[in-house]
Amino acid sequence: LASPLQTLSAATTAITALGNGSTLRLKCGSTWRETLNLSSLSGITVSAYSTGAAPIVAGCDVITGWTQDGTLTNLWYKDVSHDSTGNNRQVVIDDDALMNRVADTATANTTPGAYYSANCSTANPIRVYINPNGTNPNSNGHVYEVTKRTNAIFLGANATLTGIVAKGACSNNGPIET
Repeated sequence: LASPLQTLSAATTAITALGNGSTLRLKCGSTWRETLNLSSLSGITVSAYSTGAAPIVAGCDVITGWTQDGTLTNLWYKDVSHDSTGNNRQVVIDDDALMNRVADTATANTTPGAYYSANCSTANPIRVYINPNGTNPNSNGHVYEVTKRTNAIFLGANATLTGIVAKGACSNNGPIET
């Protein structure tokens, strides 16, 4: 290719055209908030190139615009759409650290650093509640990410994945599916 592709969707189209046994290289220091789906190909290699932090394929998005709950005053919520089904659960990440998932909103309200959401089969979008330690999540300087995709990476048979970080997906199996 004459120049690097900017999206994983474009990279998937290009690598699929090349076929089984091809190599896809992702630039260090980059983050993609979309799914890399190479499940139809076998023998694919996905690896990092350049210097810096490992490339990240994220099943989560940064969420802003939280609303304070009118009754449970330590909670803030946001309705978040997702592509997951079944008993998968969303995960909330606060500045690259997983928040503590609790069983209900009442517990989340009394547990700083906790979050609550029902399983993904109940609704889409789903309401996600966070307890940001008595602060306003819209102005406390933290970055909150919520999982929106079932997986970050889908790979076909005999695939090799080297030097890539996959994070923040709804699947109970984790962010990488083979």
